[in-house]
Amino acid sequence: MRRFFAFLMLTLFVASPAIAAIETGDVAVLALPDHHAIRFTLITTGGYVGFDAGADWGVVEMQSRPPVMTTTFQIPDSIGGKVEATVHLLQPDTAGGQEAVAAYDRAHASLKPENYKGWTIFTSFTYHEISPKPTIYTVMDARATQGDVICAVHLSWPNTSARDAGFGTDMKAAFMALLDSVQGGTGPYQAAPGEVVRHPAN
Repeated sequence: MRRFFAFLMLTLFVASPAIAAIETGDVAVLALPDHHAIRFTLITTGGYVGFDAGADWGVVEMQSRPPVMTTTFQIPDSIGGKVEATVHLLQPDTAGGQEAVAAYDRAHASLKPENYKGWTIFTSFTYHEISPKPTIYTVMDARATQGDVICAVHLSWPNTSARDAGFGTDMKAAFMALLDSVQGGTGPYQAAPGEVVRHPAN
């Protein structure tokens, strides 16, 4: 059951025969041995980028075509808040990728950056007019070059009095763990044993 949400998105993809070549836009999926996470690897124009998601994270969106690849997860929240993590892969040698990078830079120009293992991290707070009352969200963004793309990771969560005091700490830890899991490379991707490679259905 824990894997159900992460594999729900695979209905949007078709299975790749074992002999088929891995192509740009394909997604390789691997359930990790401890069953607590699933590794997604997106095939980019000149390489690949992989990252781990919790086995109980729901896949809200997976757009695996360049120049802007987007994967969004909904993280379970005991009080029903909207907690989402997004991984963007931006192809910097394309017009669309360059526009996305420029938009990212503008959005973070006024924020103080922090450095972490090659990542540039920005933390901010946004105000949302949502029911039953306005809520302040904590927003964490990070950017780094991975393989042949720029990887931008985003995580946001609502701050409410109903939450356990340690919730924010847990979310920051989840964000840093997601960053630590990201690994990119250039050249052909070799699927690991047990890994399922999917082609986008459209």
